[in-house]
Amino acid sequence: MESPSKRKRRKRSSVDENLESSSSSFRIVHLIAEFSLLPHSLEDVRLHIFKLLQDSLMRYNERIAGVPISILDIQLAPNHKYGRIFGSDPKIRVTVHLTAHVFAPEPKHHLIGRVNKLESTFIGLLVHGLFNASIAATDMNGATYHNVSWRIPDENDHLIICMDSLVLFQVLRIHHDRGILALDGKFIRLLRSSSVTPLIPNGEEENT
Repeated sequence: MESPSKRKRRKRSSVDENLESSSSSFRIVHLIAEFSLLPHSLEDVRLHIFKLLQDSLMRYNERIAGVPISILDIQLAPNHKYGRIFGSDPKIRVTVHLTAHVFAPEPKHHLIGRVNKLESTFIGLLVHGLFNASIAATDMNGATYHNVSWRIPDENDHLIICMDSLVLFQVLRIHHDRGILALDGKFIRLLRSSSVTPLIPNGEEENT
């Protein structure tokens, strides 16, 4: 017979999995875009467009309201299977259909961050090993700063937020400056402290 504690852990795990699936910050985006290519690019249009797009990866894009992680597919757009030349411009205009994998968090989404900075006024986090996030002291839900760590109320002294701890937080605000994304969050709970046994329930883990 399954013990109440196991049922509780299984139920909590199920809730966390549903939460992750219902508020995923990753999505597939389809776009129509136009590029100007030099004649030699016609040897391999997809390859040259892919090279042009490399500078756009990992930078916030307002048009798609997120950060493109990778380009999954490039196809000539329907009804635009031929390039176009205008006047004396040697470049050839090509319209393509792009499919991209995008990180696009929204307010109220829940994310997991690894602590990489501890201050009395905030904690710094790295999300998926790529994106910066921070939680202000006023959004730490009662946790207090003490001796270069954050202590959680109603917990044993050894359950603390320290460097490399994993934290579950809710996105409050999204900022971007010159293509760099930053998130402001609200602390929900400690998932794992680097100095103690993992606190992550079964079925929930950090995605990096």
